[in-house]
Amino acid sequence: MLVIRNVTIESLQKKVEELEMLCDSLKRQMKFFDLQQSETKAAKDEARRLRNKLQQLGSIEFLLQSQRPEVEAMMRDIGTGAAAVEQLAIYCVSLKKEYENLKEVRKSSAEMMEKLKKELFSSNSKAQKAEMQLVKSREEFSATQKELENADREIMSLKKKVEFLQKTLSTPTATNEAISRLIMESPAPIGLQRPKLRPPLLGEHINLDLSFDVNTPEHYTQKTDIVPSKKIKLDKSEYENMRDLVISIKCSICSQ
Repeated sequence: MLVIRNVTIESLQKKVEELEMLCDSLKRQMKFFDLQQSETKAAKDEARRLRNKLQQLGSIEFLLQSQRPEVEAMMRDIGTGAAAVEQLAIYCVSLKKEYENLKEVRKSSAEMMEKLKKELFSSNSKAQKAEMQLVKSREEFSATQKELENADREIMSLKKKVEFLQKTLSTPTATNEAISRLIMESPAPIGLQRPKLRPPLLGEHINLDLSFDVNTPEHYTQKTDIVPSKKIKLDKSEYENMRDLVISIKCSICSQ
């Protein structure tokens, strides 16, 4: 009997242990299910909140994009009550934020426009200055061309006068020989420089018809008597006149 009782007690103890293990497992499962239920409830609440927020955003977007009659119809559909007041408050806050954003965008656009206006004004000023400089350069170039043409004509006129003077001096007279010797032997004036173009002074005109007053001696055809050569003596005034003439001819030749 004692053995049977001990066996029965051992079997009951095993069953109790199994039941305790089963209870612990069930408790853990209950806790897990409770946790899942809490998470599911929180997810449902979040989904409901997001759904309401999405509806509000849709209404706000419709409010921003709609015309006045459509907005008035939507306000009438909202109705009255605490929920309607809350909805209108949300709309007002959203509209205020959108208005502030638009003000910032408009301010930024105005600043950018002002900056572009200043840059445009500066560019126009630079373009006008460049155009004025171009016109001035063209005028100076035209004046320089005219001066070159005048200088060329003056050089040609001087060449013709020099040729005429050389032909005149080719006659075998004592005076012409003295003048020719002065032309060949007289040095160029000290400090003579090549001419440089300059703008004509106020009221100054270049006389292209200017000529030297040279008395051309008459050509003698009769044969002169052969006499011993002697040194030609000229009076002081005649010598100075010839010297000035020679210097002016030398200057003209060097300037070519």
